[in-house]
This record gives sequence, structure tokens and C-alpha cells, in this order.
Amino acid sequence: MLVGELAQHINLSRDTIRFYEKLQLIKPLIRSNGYKDYTEQNLQQLKLIQSAKKLDFTLTEIKQRYPIAYKSNYIPSLLRLSPAEYTKAKLLSDLESAPDYYKNSFEIKCSELRPPISYR
Repeated sequence: MLVGELAQHINLSRDTIRFYEKLQLIKPLIRSNGYKDYTEQNLQQLKLIQSAKKLDFTLTEIKQRYPIAYKSNYIPSLLRLSPAEYTKAKLLSDLESAPDYYKNSFEIKCSELRPPISYR
């Protein structure tokens, strides 16, 4: 997908996406015509960056210490984390899986609802 499509999917500006690319936080594919092709992996990387920023990770911390999908050194990078950074990484991991938990929980609660009792 092109940068405009990606920007709409992730609700970021084109400039922000290009800035992250300049920082090498994401790496799009380059088509034969020179256009940049942003993949599903880039979309997931941007979601991860957004989540990490919500936990007060700086872009430098995200780039250097958090295992973005294009890096293969997951375990070594976790070992370099300070205790506070590890806690942030753990919270981020929990947040990434939270939507499924809440969706399932919401569906269960909705199925348990009964019609309200009428007031007299």
C-alpha cells in the first residue's frame, strides 16, 4: 500500500510515517518504479510504535531496545532492558493482547444480559 493508504489505516500523518522511516523504525519495500510499498508488517510495526509511545517509550528506546518485527534479536534485546524498561515492555505486551480479552469478555457479558425489569 502507498503511504496515504497506510496513513488512513493507522491514523497517522504521512509526515509522521516518513519520519519513522527516516529513523529506520520501519522499512517499506521499494517498487521497480521507485514507489514505496508499505506492507502489513509495516502496519503492525506502526501499531507497536504507537503502543510503546503510549507507555512513554521514546523513539530512541523503541529503535534501540524494543524488538521491532524486522529485528531478529528478540531475547538479547530484552536482556539489555533495565527493570523499568522491562516492566514497560511487559505492559506493552499485555496491551497488545488485551483487545482479544476485552472482546471475549464483552461478548460473554452481553450474552448474560436479561431484559430490564419494567418500572411500575
